[in-house]
Amino acid sequence: MEADTTIVLVNDEFEKLSGYRRNEVEGRMSWTGLIAEVDVERMLAYHRLRRIDPDQAPRNYECRVRVKNGRIRSCFFTVAMIPDTRLSIASITDVTEYRRLEQGIRTIRE
Repeated sequence: MEADTTIVLVNDEFEKLSGYRRNEVEGRMSWTGLIAEVDVERMLAYHRLRRIDPDQAPRNYECRVRVKNGRIRSCFFTVAMIPDTRLSIASITDVTEYRRLEQGIRTIRE
């Protein structure tokens, strides 16, 4: 991802998770358009801080992603800066089903 939030490259797993094709995203879309509104400001703050002092920004966190069909997915992110650039790289894991199961267990216990 660029400093201006443009997504530079995606892989096949991103396409599967998001529903977007590579040619719809690369160089055309900001990652802010994929993040649920309630999480955008927090994620932007991390993004800015990471470029000022990467050690002060969280590397791992959870947020909600709005996929192409409009559904919200809970995702776990690991984000780091690419050395000697202003680019960052993210690994995204969909934890939606895990969170659903977790809620089901809590409901049963209650």
